[in-house]
Amino acid sequence: MPAPRQSRSLSSILFFVGFAFAGASGLLALAMPWYASAVGGYAFYDPVSRGVCRWGILLATVGFGFATAAAWRSGPHRFRLLAPACGAVMLMFWLLQLSTAYE
Repeated sequence: MPAPRQSRSLSSILFFVGFAFAGASGLLALAMPWYASAVGGYAFYDPVSRGVCRWGILLATVGFGFATAAAWRSGPHRFRLLAPACGAVMLMFWLLQLSTAYE
């Protein structure tokens, strides 16, 4: 007999969505050097690199926003602050990447 389904609260859904967006930003950050090595490196002011940075900032910001909205609500999450921290770290990474890539 299957186990009964637990009802999902709004905070648990926001937590999952925020963590998914922050994780997608992290996967994009991991894929960026692989792409650069495949094409022989990025040129100065490379439009692909700038586009990847824009997408990374967007994903990290959306992930941080959803995760922060979930962290303010009380819920059964043991790792309630993990998703906002992941989003904030990825946002700092992308901003640092953007500031060091274009001199």
